[in-house]
Amino acid sequence: MAEPVHREWIQRGIPLKLFRDYLIDLGGSLAADGDVEGPGWQAHLERVEDFQIGSVRVGQVHVEIEGQSETLDALLSQLEKKLLRAGA
Repeated sequence: MAEPVHREWIQRGIPLKLFRDYLIDLGGSLAADGDVEGPGWQAHLERVEDFQIGSVRVGQVHVEIEGQSETLDALLSQLEKKLLRAGA
């Protein structure tokens, strides 16, 4: 069995709750600690300080997802579409 893969990044421009909802839409379920767990993956989301340029502030979410490589590739491909099309 292959080692789990860990992906981590900062996602700008999306509220934490909406990001969590996207992962739930993609087959995850909310764990008691607020993480999202899906078939073969789990995600930890944390709101971080807003990104600011001049007077413009944009929310940010620190994302950590772990799972099998093929599972994560499929999940992140679907998630990318939701993020680009605002939930579509």
